[in-house]
Amino acid sequence: MTNPTLGGAPAAIPDPDEIAGALRRLGHMLEDLRGTVRGFAFEPGTNALEKLAVPLQTAQTLTTRAVDCLRSLTQSSYASNPYSRSTLTLLASTVACVCVAAAHVSEALAANPADDKGFRGTPEEAASTQAARNAEALPVMTEHLTQAAEELELARIGCFHAASGITGRTRLLDSKATDSASASPKRTRRSTPPARLSPAQQTALRALARDGARLHESLSSGKRRVVTEDGTRITSATLESLRGRQLVHVDNSTSLFHGQRITLTPAGREAAAALSPIRSETTGPAGPPAAPSAAPRR
Repeated sequence: MTNPTLGGAPAAIPDPDEIAGALRRLGHMLEDLRGTVRGFAFEPGTNALEKLAVPLQTAQTLTTRAVDCLRSLTQSSYASNPYSRSTLTLLASTVACVCVAAAHVSEALAANPADDKGFRGTPEEAASTQAARNAEALPVMTEHLTQAAEELELARIGCFHAASGITGRTRLLDSKATDSASASPKRTRRSTPPARLSPAQQTALRALARDGARLHESLSSGKRRVVTEDGTRITSATLESLRGRQLVHVDNSTSLFHGQRITLTPAGREAAAALSPIRSETTGPAGPPAAPSAAPRR
């Protein structure tokens, strides 16, 4: 960024969508580094020193990228909206997780015993001493690398959640601004609902109009599922299609593991209200009125 006081051009305001994209790319790189650390096979000594250097340098580089994303987000237009605090807090915690992961890799490197080539005893005594030092260091180093992998996983999750929060809130604010700009002081004619909603989309809109739902993600498999109050099944594909039509909103301020609230947008409520009511299966069409009974003859 160019400092205007030094005669350069004014610095451009960072674009929130570009920051979200950078966070997603960072999340994928953190995932790759986590896989490297988790599958790390080494022998204490020179072998571990050579192998630990690469993930340590990578962790430090990713820490710098995470800090850059946080700084850019605080300077963007997103920081001025009322929903930015939770995302900024999440991103700051993500930076901390990457830093802690790098620190654990450094601690593993610090616990690694150097090969003692200047041992004054016999070669057998030197080998025995080195083996004892290696055996003592191995569990310590393994524990630090395990902790580093866990911190990298938390950082990966934080990157993707922050990116989703940025894009979701930006679109919500843009839609509200568009609605406010196009609003008329007079009551306007009710717009027509979105055309050709599939049966699955109609069922989802009815369920969301009644009780809402929550979006969850499994920590083990990474799969997402929609949980409704009445047990109505809504697939992820149906949810994404409704989001694409801007009929539903997913609250990205909370974690997917705790559940993100799914609600209808104003357009979604209008579309749900325009749906034909479901006819009860037990109640058939009303039959013709019964003929009046003949009056008794005298």
